[in-house]
Amino acid sequence: MSHDEFVGILSSMGDPNRPVMSKPPRVAASRDFIREVRDELALTDEHAERAADWIANKLERYAAYFARPVMSLDGLGPQCSLCEAPWPLCGHHHLSGWDDTDEDGDDA
Repeated sequence: MSHDEFVGILSSMGDPNRPVMSKPPRVAASRDFIREVRDELALTDEHAERAADWIANKLERYAAYFARPVMSLDGLGPQCSLCEAPWPLCGHHHLSGWDDTDEDGDDA
């Protein structure tokens, strides 16, 4: 498996001027990923675009579910573990399954 397999799947991450801390926008599949889905699944162009966008958004939501606030080794943070933006300014906290309570159940 190579990192190159995942380069260029998304064409955009939505409006960069969206309100801070708002829910992240839906993503769009790139033309290359749409062609890959079309060829792999033998779909029409229209169905391939819909399928590729659905897959890209499903993958984004899956990754965001595991996003957590983390500190970098350089002492920066908290940062989003997914996009490295300041947590929660990126908005991934809306999709994260992270529970901000410690092991004893007390609020952190």
